[in-house]
Parts: sequence; C-alpha cells; structure tokens
Amino acid sequence: MFAAAGIILISILCVSHLYLKSSAPRSFTSVISAVIAVIAALGYYEIASNILISRSIGGQWVQPVVFAGIFIAVLAATKVLADFVLPQNVDFGQLPAHLTAVVCGIIAGIIISGALFIAVALCPLDLKWPYARFEDNNINISSPKRSLLNSDGIVAGLFGWISRGSLSSGKSFAVYHANFIDQLHLNRHKAKEGVYMIAAAEAVVLPEKNAVRIFDVDRRSYTFVRMGLRAGEIDRGGAMDKQGGISFTPSQVRLLCKPKDQAGEMSGTAHPVYPEGRLLDDELVELQLSETISISRGGFETFSRYGRVGWVDIAFSVPADMTPILLEFKQNTVVSLPKPVIGDAETEVFPGTEEDESEQAEYYDQYEEEAEEDRRGRRER
Repeated sequence: MFAAAGIILISILCVSHLYLKSSAPRSFTSVISAVIAVIAALGYYEIASNILISRSIGGQWVQPVVFAGIFIAVLAATKVLADFVLPQNVDFGQLPAHLTAVVCGIIAGIIISGALFIAVALCPLDLKWPYARFEDNNINISSPKRSLLNSDGIVAGLFGWISRGSLSSGKSFAVYHANFIDQLHLNRHKAKEGVYMIAAAEAVVLPEKNAVRIFDVDRRSYTFVRMGLRAGEIDRGGAMDKQGGISFTPSQVRLLCKPKDQAGEMSGTAHPVYPEGRLLDDELVELQLSETISISRGGFETFSRYGRVGWVDIAFSVPADMTPILLEFKQNTVVSLPKPVIGDAETEVFPGTEEDESEQAEYYDQYEEEAEEDRRGRRER
C-alpha cells in the first residue's frame, strides 16, 4: 500500500510541476537529471559508505543516508544546471509542452520513487517497508513480490544495463549485485532482531587451498564453500555485533555464478545462488533462508595467518553449466573464489590454517586490550 501510494504521489507531483512550470526541453532534462542522479548514487554509494563504515561513522544507516544524499544532490545540481543552460524562450507550443510534461513527469516519478524504495530497502527497518517483497518465515526467492510498476526494479535494471554497456568498467554492477532488489530485501530479513546488515569489507577470509569443494551427498552434487568470519568490530575489519558474536541468515550469503566459459570475466551479468545447507560434523544439515546462524565469542579460533576466525561450511547447489566466481556476505563484503576442486565430506585441516595454540592466549589478550582502548577512546570523544 505504501509503495503504490508513494509511486502515485511522486508521479503526480512530478507531472504537476512540469505541467505548470516547464517547457518541453526542460521537462526532458528532468528525466535526464533523474537518470544521472541514479547513475551517481548507485555507482558511488558503496565506495563512500565503506570509507565511513571503516571509520565507525553511521553504522547500519550509513548506506541509505549516503545513497539518498548523493541522489538528491546530483538530481538538484543537474536540474539547476540544465535550467541555467537552456534558454527560457524556447517554445514549441502549449500542446507539445503539456504532453511532454505528462510523459516526462511519469518517467521521472518512476525513477525517483524507485530510488526512494532502494534507499528505504537499505535501511534496517521492518520488512513491510517500503513493501513486503518476501514472506517473513517462508522465503521463496523464485517468486518475489514487486512494487507498483516495479519502479525499483526498473531503476536497478537501468543501472545494471548501463554498467555493462557504455559506462562499463570491467566490474559490472549486474555481476556484483545480480538481482539487486532481491539482495537488498533478503539482506535485511532479520534486521529488526539484531542481525547486522553490514560487515567490514575484509570480514570474510578463505583458506589458501580447497576453499571451494564439490562432492556428492545422497547422490546430489553440492558446492561447499568454507567461509571464515573475522572476529572484531566492523570498523576493525570484522563482523561482530554488540554482543561480541557474529550472526547472519543464509539469505545474507550467496554465490555469484557465471557460465564456465566466462568465469574469468567480471562484465556482463551473473546468476545468484543461495545456500541450501551447512556442513556440521561431516553431515549436511538443511538450512532455511530465514533462520539465524550465530557464532558466539567463544566460537572463534586463532590462526597465525588469519587472526581470530570462525569457520562455516556452506552448501550450494550450483547449476552444472556454471561456476561460482564471487562470494557475497551481507550487503558490502565480496570475495573472489578460487577454482572449485573435487573433494569429500570430511572437514579437513587446510594448509596454513592449523590452530596455533602458542599464539592463542597472546593474540586474545592483545585483541581484548586493543578493544578496551578503542572503547575508552570512544567514551572520551
């Protein structure tokens, strides 16, 4: 209801403003300004947000605030500049001006409302805002609900198309954020229950060897990824919450896959695959996307190469004609995956990840001292 009302209201306001105030050329520039604002917001909000997150500024609200700030600033600046450059005496007649105002107003309204819905979906709010894309406890990723006119999907699709076209940089948005709107809504599924939506950019580590293994369980082939989650607060390179542990939902973890003959390319598009199970004591345990997986403070081990890490083996069902290239964790952590190897169900000790008991106590004491100094410094500020 909110989404439909928002799109209608924003579109009416855009049409009314252009109908009463703009000529045909200026109505057209309003659409161009909205498109440029979307490109700037989606293209740079992650870079700016990660800088602030690493400095402990803004917390989980930094991404929506930065996204909305970039969009509004660029939209206003480009519209003012366009109105300044275009001569005021350009007139194609009243009828063309009114028709252009209606068409451009509707298009601008869809783009602006789509950007607004993306900003809201980036917030740690209840699932009903801006609309309930998935059910609370029964997530069906194959049939998401859409807003009226699918305005947020149109905006994300437009930028994805641009990012792999004339403005491509070798790292396509449609690869790194395949099915972007689904990703946003799935990532905040347990946000109101204290599950963080973000982590440090370097919060996930992989073993040096055999991080991605393929083997059969009950005559079905699975791709297992051993994911290491770093201890430490987010601004210190980890993913810990206020309780000193790490919690996440399977809907916050996904593989991005490409056809095998395109595995070395980051352009084009990708296919997201979500977890189906978890390996515990050499047994495959089925996972629901809506459940919560937690690693308590005592669940981390110290490794000379990785620091304090909690390991999790996640099972995915990757299509036979595809290979996984990226692992995404929460909203802002992405790691490249090595080539999969044929393995077995035994959770082996990986080279370079043997637990170093001689360093365990020293590392833990050092971590606690640094954490206490950091907390004391924040209180003084």
